[in-house]
Amino acid sequence: MTWILTTSEDHIDENFYYLTGLSKEKHVSATLLLNGNNKLILTNRLEHGLFKEKKIIIEKRAQFENILRKYCHGTVGMNLSYLSVNSHTRFQKILKGSKIVDISKELAKKREIKSAHEIRKIKTACKITSDTFDQIEKILKKARTEKELALELNYAAMKNGAEAIAFPTIIASGVNAAL
Repeated sequence: MTWILTTSEDHIDENFYYLTGLSKEKHVSATLLLNGNNKLILTNRLEHGLFKEKKIIIEKRAQFENILRKYCHGTVGMNLSYLSVNSHTRFQKILKGSKIVDISKELAKKREIKSAHEIRKIKTACKITSDTFDQIEKILKKARTEKELALELNYAAMKNGAEAIAFPTIIASGVNAAL
């Protein structure tokens, strides 16, 4: 069974980044076709250099559809918890005759057990976070507002080696703060 995972700048599928190893900092629009250990990326001319995997540069929608039909037949797995109804309908039309099944549970299961590489990355992230919080007194002296403090914390994390910030930094203080 071939898996299809898509991501775009405005609708990010974490599983796409997990399976390609690409940093989420990149915000790409691409499609991953995965069959066993075989990966094929369908991408555009501007972003193709970001991928190590075998890739095809897509110039037109018809080319994209033809490649999907060539590589995806029979049962096709997609992350239906991520796809919009419109995208799902579009894929059904393109892959007419194929059965699309939800692989969101398989994706979650695949990500449960961490590899040695992932454990190293988690440890590095913990170290960066710890080093950043060790600087909190110094950072607090620089920042005058909650927004400035959030920016300074993000800057310190990046200086300490972070590739990107995993989620928006929230600073809340004072009587009007919300938890």
